[in-house]
Amino acid sequence: MIVWTGGSFNCVGTAADRIRFTGDSATPGSWEGIRYISSISTLNRFDYCDFSYGGSSSTYTGIITLWTTSYLRLGNSSVTNSAGHGLFNPNNASTFVDDGNNSFSGNAMGDFGN
Repeated sequence: MIVWTGGSFNCVGTAADRIRFTGDSATPGSWEGIRYISSISTLNRFDYCDFSYGGSSSTYTGIITLWTTSYLRLGNSSVTNSAGHGLFNPNNASTFVDDGNNSFSGNAMGDFGN
């Protein structure tokens, strides 16, 4: 999934009703991930979301990738079992707001890449 300049994407679940993003199989890299490309909207937000088994792109190496000055808030979420990074923010050029209670684990290239 790609969110381009001028676009935004947010998903807000609850503790009892989390939103899941996962691949067709429990295999790291079974889907590429979510890419924000020059999307600086402050509406870009995930809360109570679980991301797993992505990160298969050789360029956008995170389950979540912030590319060329993007913006994202993340809270109460998990990012696990990526074939690449959990969250990829090249050169720390994008704004990542950690709203807390996030967990990262099992990501082959590390939890955060830049």
